[in-house]
Amino acid sequence: TRGTSEENTMAVYTVLDRKTVNNLVKDYGLGRLSTIEGIPVGSVNTHYYLESAKGKFVLRIDEVKNTTDAQREIDFLIFLRKNGFPCPRPIADKSGGNLQSYENKAVSIYRKLAGKDFSTAALTNDHIEKIGQTLARLHIIGQDYDKPIDNRFSFDRVRNAYQTLRGRIAGHLKHILHVLDDEIAHQDEYREEKLP
Repeated sequence: TRGTSEENTMAVYTVLDRKTVNNLVKDYGLGRLSTIEGIPVGSVNTHYYLESAKGKFVLRIDEVKNTTDAQREIDFLIFLRKNGFPCPRPIADKSGGNLQSYENKAVSIYRKLAGKDFSTAALTNDHIEKIGQTLARLHIIGQDYDKPIDNRFSFDRVRNAYQTLRGRIAGHLKHILHVLDDEIAHQDEYREEKLP
């Protein structure tokens, strides 16, 4: 169900009541939850902030990925953490699994990361440089990851979507088709195969 109240309009797409959250987290050993709050920022998934005597957590509902893709992402996060990369830590339930299901959506729980939010206006060149260094480190560590991850933004998917939609482009935009066609042809010929 999509959130309809004003506080849920941004990123709480799946609205959960306290009982449902408690049922979803019961096998994770979090103890009694003192706080359950929808997190009203983000773009694709629903997140809830959870707090108990055992710590602070984030419950995530994957609104787009299926269970297989959500598990692949969790496996990659576990790999990154084992290699010292600062990223969310998936919490395992009593059976050792990292996913639950709610209305056919993958649900996972993570320890809340320390840190603070920055608006883009508050970012400095030093922040941007650190972001670049962190992304470089992510790519270097990721080179040793040997499990395939399907990328919904991969070139093959973009090319296939473009070919499907090309004939339906509005008349007033048809003058840019040659630019898009040239870009697709260029990418087909020169794109490195190792890129996502």
